Amino acid sequence: MHLLAVQSELSQQLATRLNQLNELLFLQLGDPDEVVTLQPGESLSVAQRSENWSWLRQGVIRGLLEEQAVIEYGPGDLFGLTSGYGLPDLSQVAQAPSEVALYEVDRVLKYLHESKKRAAQWTAFLLTQLSFAQQGLLSETTGDQGNTGFLQFSAGDTIIREGDPAGEVYHMVQGHADVYRGGVVVGEVPPGELFGAMAMLCGTPRTATVVARDDVLVAAVPQEDFQGLIQQHPETAVTLMENMARAINDLNGRLQAYSRDSAVAESQD
Repeated sequence: MHLLAVQSELSQQLATRLNQLNELLFLQLGDPDEVVTLQPGESLSVAQRSENWSWLRQGVIRGLLEEQAVIEYGPGDLFGLTSGYGLPDLSQVAQAPSEVALYEVDRVLKYLHESKKRAAQWTAFLLTQLSFAQQGLLSETTGDQGNTGFLQFSAGDTIIREGDPAGEVYHMVQGHADVYRGGVVVGEVPPGELFGAMAMLCGTPRTATVVARDDVLVAAVPQEDFQGLIQQHPETAVTLMENMARAINDLNGRLQAYSRDSAVAESQD
């Protein structure tokens, strides 16, 4: 998959990440509900996509917006996500003999949420897809094909500061970061993970400080875009709440352990 208007290294990294998540999520899904064969110039009709998500098995398909090609899909790419919810989507036209597997949306969502690990990967996929689409939007509106909308931090830089207002949700594209609460390390943020969502969902200031462990690249997802994602894919809110609950439990456990260790150390002094 690649954006026809954007040929940046970052967009390629995001496309690679999407392909990796595709493989993790869908290789065990099973046989499709329908397989459609297209010849060059043929379109995947709205009727075929309205209740399905499309998986390109072979060939090349371009997504058209008002008859202008904006994205090109290759084997292994998933598309038609918004049409599966009855929302507007790109037109899909084959550029070479192509084979498209169609999967009924409810069936896919049930499969994705059968395990918490798979549900978390699905949330990561949606955020990566959003970041990928932002690259095309930003290049169209600003003419900038650089890292607009993405932030780079060096080791030791603060990404989020505890107590600050929340305006964005972040997706770790590259690198690692440490999470602090009250000056104590309480967790980490690995590549591919979403962070900063708790304050956004709860409408509160930042609950922790996040510091880059090494050189990192993060995608900043504005509040309105994040809310739009939740509205289009409400099942992701359940996954986020489950992740938040686990994070809170881990945080409480670490803080209690830290308090116990501090009390023991003080008694021995």
